[in-house]
Amino acid sequence: MSSDKKIEYRISWLYGGLILALAIIYDLWELLVDFLGTALVIVFGFGLLFWILNFLTGIIAMLVFWLLFATKGIFLGKTPKRFLLTSIIFIVEQIPGLDTALIATFGWTLGALLIILIERSEDRGGALSKITSLKNPKKGLKESIPAVGKS
Repeated sequence: MSSDKKIEYRISWLYGGLILALAIIYDLWELLVDFLGTALVIVFGFGLLFWILNFLTGIIAMLVFWLLFATKGIFLGKTPKRFLLTSIIFIVEQIPGLDTALIATFGWTLGALLIILIERSEDRGGALSKITSLKNPKKGLKESIPAVGKS
């Protein structure tokens, strides 16, 4: 028998789709800025303006994503996995020219997608939520694994 319990996700598919669309826009903008910066370095030997523009775009993107997730009660620095994920994405996005590499082109999009999927998994109460949940700190990994020697 299936339960009729309705799961209330903090991030709906529509809201998640809007976050992903914004992430794609940021990634494409950074890709354009990197290509223009690389062209200026090749032609004039100077591309500092585009590096600064890329850096400022990264700061703005980080703040915008922090705000979008925070409005849904998801704080990017609250758990180690979220902090590590957002830190890695931010650092990778700030390295000049790395956005032109295929693997790092859509860093913001990949990071946002991972956060959305992780949070939806936690809301559903999957195995990931038992290990990393901060909703109820007393109920986590310790209670999900039976203690040795206790009956």
